[in-house]
Amino acid sequence: MQEKPVVESNGIESSCQRFSVHRITPYEWSNPHPCKSDPDELETDFTASNALWFGIGSFLCQGSDILPK
Repeated sequence: MQEKPVVESNGIESSCQRFSVHRITPYEWSNPHPCKSDPDELETDFTASNALWFGIGSFLCQGSDILPK
């Protein structure tokens, strides 16, 4: 039985947790049409791939275009 490297599994787990918390918090969602005061839908730019890249990029000291609020 082979074990995964600890760094890899921790990075994936933290990315999943970061993505889950991002989806739960109301502060990450924005109104796509600012003229409507009560929109039918809200949108967000932070995706699962962004969460993964945010973790990898911070480990490798790289930049990121989209940051959590």
